[in-house]
Amino acid sequence: MEYLHANNILHRDVKPTNCLLSAVHDADLELIPQIKLADLGLARHEAQEMSTRVGTLLYMAPELMEEEDYGLPVDIYSCGMLLYELVTGLVPYSTSDARLQNDVAFILAVASGERPALADLPANEAAEELGGILYACWDVDPAVRPTAATLAERLRNVPDVA
Repeated sequence: MEYLHANNILHRDVKPTNCLLSAVHDADLELIPQIKLADLGLARHEAQEMSTRVGTLLYMAPELMEEEDYGLPVDIYSCGMLLYELVTGLVPYSTSDARLQNDVAFILAVASGERPALADLPANEAAEELGGILYACWDVDPAVRPTAATLAERLRNVPDVA
């Protein structure tokens, strides 16, 4: 994501099925897992005219749902949803009430600021930092969301609990 955004490219469909897990060796020959972002079929340069409601609803930023102008922060929102799923093992909103099963009700709830429960985060020393990162990624105001570079830096500073 950091590379794409440094080149003003929006992915617009960040979700688990568009991520590939690979591993590289570091200098000590230890395996370091890496996630490669795939399926760039919806990707666009930020300067291009953008269509709305593109992507996958569960991972879609509120401004995309509401058919507003948007930019790079839509991918950061989606990264936050992906991070939530990676950390909790739960699909975003999977434990939410039944009213969110209707697309229109779901869009209205997300637009009003409803987000997955942070109570689902594992209880460890990284939870507070991860919760702050998730809240920042999910902010209703796209201008408040971190950049991809800031997000990467914040994730590097999360305590290792393995």
